[in-house]
Amino acid sequence: MPRFRLPFCARLVALVVPLTAVTAASTAVRAQPLLDVRDAFTDGDFTRDPAWTSPEPAKWAVAPRAGNPALTSNGAASADTLSISAASNVSVGTWRVRFAWTGVNLSTANGARVFLVSDRADVSGPVRGYALQFGTTNTDDVRLVRFDGDPGVAANRVTLGQSAVVLGGDAGEVLVEVTRTAAGVWTVTAGAAAPFTATDATHLASNAFGVWVKQSS
Repeated sequence: MPRFRLPFCARLVALVVPLTAVTAASTAVRAQPLLDVRDAFTDGDFTRDPAWTSPEPAKWAVAPRAGNPALTSNGAASADTLSISAASNVSVGTWRVRFAWTGVNLSTANGARVFLVSDRADVSGPVRGYALQFGTTNTDDVRLVRFDGDPGVAANRVTLGQSAVVLGGDAGEVLVEVTRTAAGVWTVTAGAAAPFTATDATHLASNAFGVWVKQSS
């Protein structure tokens, strides 16, 4: 069944985020201590340092990928959506995420969203924020998408930019680096593809960094 790893790895897709490293000067938009997310999952535990929370924690695990620990989806081999998040008030700065997928072709039925900025911990709900989108469309690019509420409403999903093809095949891995300035200028580099830019300052605050996964049976 497909999987994601981040060094988060998902069963459908592997969403690898052993370096969910986020750095930023969030004080530019929020006058409070910086609460960012940096997790290599070397302790083999996603429940502390930092604490990742999920409505269904049993559907997530830390498992090795290429010799390094990765956060991975661990649900049953059936159509499902999964989500997990960690507290973060970073909305300006630099994010680095390594995304891997195995045993699945990314499509409208399979994919993931990595929410860099989210106003809520439950990223499966009506999020206001920004996410990197891998799959869930019939293209093999990485997209930067703004969410303005219920994601089931097409008007609430605004694509700000997309990379060249970097997600082809039934298995692979891509490192994505995203920078956002206080003026709302975004720069996204996905793998070896040329960077793309976008300007959007709609959502200026964040409460969580999260991952949402959609998988087929």
